[in-house]
Amino acid sequence: MSDRRAATRREQGLWLLEELTPATGINNLYFAARVSGRLDVGQARDAMAVLVRRHRSLRTMFHDGGGEVTKSVCAEDEFPCAFETVHCGDDEGAAENRLASVVSDPFVLDGRPMFRAGLIHGPRDDVVYLVAHHLIFDAMSSMLALEDFIALYDAERHPEVTGAPPAIEDEAPSAESVRYWRRELKDFEPLGKRLPCALADPAEPTLAGGDVTRVFQEDTRAAIRRLQRELRASEAVVLLASYFLLLGHSGAGSDLIIGSPVNRRSPETARAIGYHVSAVPVRASVEPSDCFRRLVLHTRQAFLEAIAHADASVDDLYAELPRYGDSWRDTLFRYMFNYVRVPRTGKFRIGGLDAELIQLPTRYSKFELEFLVVSAPGELSVRAIFSKDTLDAAEVGRLLDLYEQEIRTLSGHLDERFSDLIDWRDSALRGRQARATDTDPAETPIPDATPDSGELAYRRRLVARWNELLGREDLTGDSNFFTHGGHSLLAAKLVHHIRVETGLKIRLADVFEHPTPAALAAFVWRERAQG
Repeated sequence: MSDRRAATRREQGLWLLEELTPATGINNLYFAARVSGRLDVGQARDAMAVLVRRHRSLRTMFHDGGGEVTKSVCAEDEFPCAFETVHCGDDEGAAENRLASVVSDPFVLDGRPMFRAGLIHGPRDDVVYLVAHHLIFDAMSSMLALEDFIALYDAERHPEVTGAPPAIEDEAPSAESVRYWRRELKDFEPLGKRLPCALADPAEPTLAGGDVTRVFQEDTRAAIRRLQRELRASEAVVLLASYFLLLGHSGAGSDLIIGSPVNRRSPETARAIGYHVSAVPVRASVEPSDCFRRLVLHTRQAFLEAIAHADASVDDLYAELPRYGDSWRDTLFRYMFNYVRVPRTGKFRIGGLDAELIQLPTRYSKFELEFLVVSAPGELSVRAIFSKDTLDAAEVGRLLDLYEQEIRTLSGHLDERFSDLIDWRDSALRGRQARATDTDPAETPIPDATPDSGELAYRRRLVARWNELLGREDLTGDSNFFTHGGHSLLAAKLVHHIRVETGLKIRLADVFEHPTPAALAAFVWRERAQG
């Protein structure tokens, strides 16, 4: 076992999501495939064991030390590679329910393995799966792990462990990249306009998610190809620029940031399994007087610069970014765009048997709206993953209608003003009221009742804790944690302190809902009184 090291800020960000929604599998990623027939259990178990020995990330374990997350790597010959086999008899529903359970069950950061794998025997078919925590896995890892598992299962003799790709080490970002992100993000107002159809972020988020998938018709794909030729731009850039335009004319504002995952693997580490992506913010301005040619040129430049500076994670600059209010949601990534090019459909063969990937319904969404574009030979689709806390499927479906209509309209009109082509900010998405009127977060109401002496004493202790965590000396009982320099990681430390001090199961969401010492002390005292 290696010595423990502190988790990176990117890794701490994933842990924070679980603090917001404890006992959920929000960070779980997986591959699952239905095989037409029976796999050999021993052969499958051996293949998975070799896979784990080959990839150090799968042997990495995390430890939650009360707000301080650390990690260590288990040696190849010490790691317990469990492989579960479940027989569901003739009950097809039992096999489906078992898969849903193993995919959604949360992992605990207590030094145990951060993945699970196995076989589910259904009435006629087998389902093979691997589920891993995002801390040791990413979306590309799902594909890589499946491909390696197929090769290992089919091989007459398993390849030696020495054939594993080199591990990717955490490296310090370049000073130039840090300066770039400071310049790029310094004047961004994170709590600007919102989609009019979106509700306000709840104080207690569920992060429940849904998805709507749209397969583009041939006339839309033809329009995209024309746009690519005329603009000399990639399919990904054309669709990202179109997403910016959709958000802009739908009322989300003119100064927009869309996050996009960037693969940090080099050619030498291209097949390394692990958490090797960074979400980079791509920033663009969208005005009615703009045209699509200028928007595409700007989007392409911004996207390429973001990729060039992806060695510096914006998580490392999080404390420096402006925060307005006490929303739990990340200040940058409300909207995401993910473009994936796949060489084939989800069908393949293993052990001489036909198999097909299984896609389970979306249960969680970390973002308000994410467009996952999948480009395959002869097919282009957009899977819109959305937060059920703020949006619903009907509204997202209308957004996809507008997206496809917009793309067809733009073809042949690259230099015309958007306002001449599109009904600007009148997108038929007014079915819901806009966000409730915002109140000044610094003016969090305090209960009218006079606090007792115990509550007053606890309020004073919280004021002292506020000043300590935020490096201040001037904060009072009415000082808002988040408008005085606090952020989610510091709030998580505050939560741990309160849990230890009071024995109460205080959640991170409770701090967002009660962001002043006075409000939080009153809440804690009520919780104590209720037992």
